[in-house]
Amino acid sequence: MINLDTQLTWVMEAVVKELRRAYKLYPDWPADPVTAAAIVVEEAGELIQSALDVHWHGLTGEDANMIDEAIQTAAMAVRFVMEHTKNG
Repeated sequence: MINLDTQLTWVMEAVVKELRRAYKLYPDWPADPVTAAAIVVEEAGELIQSALDVHWHGLTGEDANMIDEAIQTAAMAVRFVMEHTKNG
């Protein structure tokens, strides 16, 4: 059985680490919400490609980078929310 607290902590730490890395590499974020959303979708596209590689080509999750792609997608979704709300 999955320990939700342990898993959630690990996932959120990974997302924050990726978010920090992305801010260093790409400090500028598009003000245009369509362009910004396209960044999130691009990451999600890489995630679906990895999942397809696992499903159709028998790659393992690690070989297909599914988890890395999911973390990158989550990080960009968080950045989208942070950059396009007035709550920050």
